[in-house]
This record gives sequence, structure tokens and C-alpha cells, in this order.
Amino acid sequence: MPSLMDGSIKTVWEPYKYGSPEDYYITQFNSLLQECSSKDILPFFDHTKKDIPENMLNRSIMKDINKVAAELHSASTGAGGNTYIFGKDALELNLSLDTTKNIRPLLVCADGKYSSIQPILHEMKVAESGAKTKYQFMYNLEQFDERSQKILKKVAKEYNQEKETNKIKNEIQKDAKEFYKDNCKNPDNRKKMTNLLQQNREENKNLLSSFEAVMIHNLAQKHGGFELIGDKYIKPENEIVAKMKMREEIDSSLKAIADNKLKPDALMRSVFKGQETANLIMSKDVSYDRSHEKHETIKAKTNTHKLEYGYGR
Repeated sequence: MPSLMDGSIKTVWEPYKYGSPEDYYITQFNSLLQECSSKDILPFFDHTKKDIPENMLNRSIMKDINKVAAELHSASTGAGGNTYIFGKDALELNLSLDTTKNIRPLLVCADGKYSSIQPILHEMKVAESGAKTKYQFMYNLEQFDERSQKILKKVAKEYNQEKETNKIKNEIQKDAKEFYKDNCKNPDNRKKMTNLLQQNREENKNLLSSFEAVMIHNLAQKHGGFELIGDKYIKPENEIVAKMKMREEIDSSLKAIADNKLKPDALMRSVFKGQETANLIMSKDVSYDRSHEKHETIKAKTNTHKLEYGYGR
């Protein structure tokens, strides 16, 4: 396969050059997971350092496996933040990569196989952004040279309505926190959460460390609570043990994948389920449907569906 790090900005997946995008997407995820694990830089144990990954140009938010892949990619490249831009948009802005750095691009996808039905207000929709295709490459802001970073920051500041989108994010975060508290107080909803947690833990018992690390990470990012799972999970001494167990689990799982004893996307599916569990227990009545009603109301008030790129989009 041709190099993805030859210094030129990559935009869309080209099957005739690179082969199957589905296979690469899984390989990319496993590779990033292995690298971050071996270097002890897994991003799931630092809940406050970085924001949820987003498209810098319009502040749309990543979710599902794209979100986790971006967090791993950011850690592996040594970036201090989680702001990204589509390769096509970078070309249109005449940006240049800093070839002295790790310039491996991040492949993101609009594959429903690894996407939840969770409604996120102002979420990043891959097939409707950048080159508007299902599989596209993105780059972290810090992978560009100094000139390009200045251009990108200037464009983003002028056109992305950051104040308005931050207001929306704060509203969503506030909702998640309140929904979680209400679910804990309501006996029926608490039972739903307990059953959901028990069921998903059982389904992911062979990859439990990865499942729980990502679940807890997502709870912490949205400022949910830990009453249901126990405060012990966020104590520093226990996080050290959890990180060690996750690293051992990743190593053994990747070996099993290499030996064809485990499906290639096993780790990805476990991580996705961890996200899904956290998001559900922070949704109104432990249901995406009710949360969607709330988010649609916010959208109607703020007209966030009109937020667009400002440089000719």
C-alpha cells in the first residue's frame, strides 16, 4: 500500500490504492490502541486534559468509534488538543503538514456498523462534511506547520461561531449530568441502568478492562456520576491497576487476533459498547428517544442547523 505519510495531505480513501477501507479502519484502531498502550499514553485515564474531539472549522463533535480513534490518534502524535480538520478542507485552505512531526492521518468513517443511534446536537457527520464521502482522512491541528496553524486558527475564529457552539455543548453536558442524577433517583430507571450495566459487562467479560475504561472515560467527560458503578473506579491507586489490566488485555487480544482466535474488530466492539453504555445511562429515562426530544428543542431555539463553514461552504 502506498505511504500515507509522504508529506502530502490525504483527503479520501482510494480503494484502488489502499484496498479495503473497512479493513484499514479496524487495523488503524488496533494499531493506535497498541501504540498508546505500549507507550503508556492511553487517553482513557485522563478525563480532564482534553476536550471531546471536534472538527475545528465548525466545532461539530465526533462520536462513537471516530471519537475514540481521534483520542488515540491525538495521543499517539503527541498533540495537546483534540481539534481536527478534514484533509479536503486543509487542501482548500492551502495548509501544509509539518514533516518533522508524526503526520499519519486519521481515517474516519460514516459506517453505521460502529455508530449508535444516539442523537448528539451538532455532531460531525462524515458523509456530509469535507469531501462528503463515507471514508475520509482528517488531521490534528498540531500536525500542520506553524504557518498553517495560524491560518487555521484565524479561519476558525472568524467563522465557527465558537461562543454559540460552546453554549450548546454546555447545555448538553448539563443535561447529561441532570439526566444521570434523575435516573439514579427514579427506581425504575435505576433498575434499567443496573440491568444495562450488568448485561453489557457480561457480554464483554473477556474484554472487560477496555469496556470499563472507555465507559468511565465517557462518564467523566460529560460530568456524569459514579454512584452506579462505584467511586473506587476513579481513585488514583485503582486507575493504575485498571490501566495495567487494560494493557495486558490489549496485548493478549491483539495476539489472539493475529492468531485468528479473535475477530479483528473485537476490541473496537468492546470499546464501542463501553461508550454506548455510558451514553445511555446519561440519557433521559435511559433512552435515546427522550434525549433526542430535548436536543431537538434546543436546536430549534438556537438554529444550530444553520452553522456552516464560513469560507465558501
